[in-house]
Amino acid sequence: MFILKPMLFLLSSEIVSLLHEHNIFVFVDAAHTLGHIQMDLKALGADALTSNCHKWLNSPKSGAVLYVSPAYQDIVVPAVISSEFEGSFVDKFEYTGTRSYNAMIAVDAAMDFRDKVGGDARIMPYLKQLAWDGAQACAAVWQTSLVTPNQDMNAGIVDVVLPTQDASEVGKARAGLLEKYDTYIQTSTYLGQWYVRLSAQIYLEVSDMEIMCKRFTEFY
Repeated sequence: MFILKPMLFLLSSEIVSLLHEHNIFVFVDAAHTLGHIQMDLKALGADALTSNCHKWLNSPKSGAVLYVSPAYQDIVVPAVISSEFEGSFVDKFEYTGTRSYNAMIAVDAAMDFRDKVGGDARIMPYLKQLAWDGAQACAAVWQTSLVTPNQDMNAGIVDVVLPTQDASEVGKARAGLLEKYDTYIQTSTYLGQWYVRLSAQIYLEVSDMEIMCKRFTEFY
């Protein structure tokens, strides 16, 4: 099995075709795709794909989408089975005991909300531009740089190099922001370089990201 990450979407269909030539099952981890990145599932041609609804589609946590090609639906089963297990592929996943269905039911309301504020045609460009502008603003405040220097390579997420590369200082800043300002930031390290992942949302502006950047340096 081969797992694709969503940031490869511009090349994913080509990669999927290549893997299929070698009889490799392709599963796409598209956690950040729904409501964030345009996707043509048919053109992609993957054997299976899953994506969350709470990250960018504005619905509650635990709601998600699972697609499995008909060729593999007989071997994919839910982790918890119930009385509908002998039914169709959809039946198996639709009813799994005493779970709460609130998150799934709320997806319709989330879609209605998105339509009211302009839908994908307005939301996606706003997220892309806000993430880029916010990242540039943070890099200016911190006197650092963007991990990805080309806007065409980003959607609503942009990584910015942190102003400190000391792991203990990064930890102190994260903890301080959460405790004092109720602000959580996602930091990571790659090849010894610490950076923060800035995620745009429709309720944010560039000034919000600038405020976070200035507060970050209070704690080390």
